[in-house]
Amino acid sequence: MNLFLVSLTAILFITSLIGVVVPLIPDTILLWVAFFLSRFFEPPISIPTSFWIAMLLITLLNLSSDFIMNSFFIKKQGGSKWTILAGSIGLIGGSLLLGPIGIIVGPFVMVFTVTFFVEQTGVISAFKRALGTIMAFFSSSIIKIGLQLTMISWYLYLIFR
Repeated sequence: MNLFLVSLTAILFITSLIGVVVPLIPDTILLWVAFFLSRFFEPPISIPTSFWIAMLLITLLNLSSDFIMNSFFIKKQGGSKWTILAGSIGLIGGSLLLGPIGIIVGPFVMVFTVTFFVEQTGVISAFKRALGTIMAFFSSSIIKIGLQLTMISWYLYLIFR
C-alpha cells in the first residue's frame, strides 16, 4: 500500500475523533474521506456493500446523537418541547458563535433562559434542566466516539484481513 495514503487515512481517523468535541472539525465527513481513500490503495481494496450500508446507518445515528441525547436529558428534567428546541438552537448557535466551548454554553444558556422566563419555573428547576444539556453533551460525545471507533475498527479489519 502507498505509505502516503495510509498515513493520510490515519491522520483523518484521528482528526475525526478530535472533531467529536471540537465542533468546527467535520468529524463524520473526515471519516468518510478516509474510507474512500481505500480506492486509491495499491492494490485497490474490495469493500463489500454491507459495509457501506452499515456505515451509512451508523453515520445517521452518529449525526443525530447530539439531538437525541439533548432531548432525552431535557425531558428527564421535566423540560417541554420549547426547552428541547431551545437546547437544539443553543447547540448550533453556541458552537457557531463561541467555538468548542459554545457547544456546552449555548444549550445551557438557551435552556436556562427558556425554562426560567418562558415556562416561568424557579431558578433551581431552570438550572437543573440546563445542567441536563451538559450531561447530554458528554453522553453524546461518548456515544459518538464509540460509534466512530466501531466504524474505524470495522474498516481496518476489512483492509488488513
